[in-house]
Amino acid sequence: LKFIPVSGGYTMVDTYNFSRGTMDVIAFIDENNNDIYDENEAALEDIRFRLSHLNEIFITDETGRSTIVGLMDNRVNSIYIDSLKENIAYRPKVTRKDFTGRNAYMGQFYFPFIKSVYVDGFLLIIDANGENKQIAADSIFLLNLDTNKKIIPNIVQGGYFFVNVEDFGQYRMGADNCISDEITIDWSEAGYVGLDEVKLVCE
Repeated sequence: LKFIPVSGGYTMVDTYNFSRGTMDVIAFIDENNNDIYDENEAALEDIRFRLSHLNEIFITDETGRSTIVGLMDNRVNSIYIDSLKENIAYRPKVTRKDFTGRNAYMGQFYFPFIKSVYVDGFLLIIDANGENKQIAADSIFLLNLDTNKKIIPNIVQGGYFFVNVEDFGQYRMGADNCISDEITIDWSEAGYVGLDEVKLVCE
């Protein structure tokens, strides 16, 4: 039996695992978008990781940490997110990291997440007289009024639309010579915002 260093101390492993390495991963919400885990940022529990050459699953605890065991020394290793479980209100900025193994303890990797919500609703397109109007679906956009960034929603038959949003605040839906009233899209821990009916009025 051998003792190898891990975050916060040592752990005992057998000789087979000692010939391979360990690494700590930290999953967290990257509030300031710097890809580094800061003390005031929330950690994510139950994020599942896997090594590409092993079937074992490693799950983050309440501190967002998990120790990955089974890294190969002097070979390329791949750690990737196997599943997000219940954390549907977050999107990983990276889902996989590749690196060449060195020594027994190989340090730690940050896996930053950003907040994200799934937004859907029904779009009603009318002219100035209140009559239904047909326009090309690919001309319709969702405009962030703070950043002027446009997002192209997915629109299906019957006017149903859906889109993933990662910048929160005030929006309008629009198209050529068409605009909606202001729409508020805030982050929800449930990961979902339903807008019901959105009326797009065209000149």
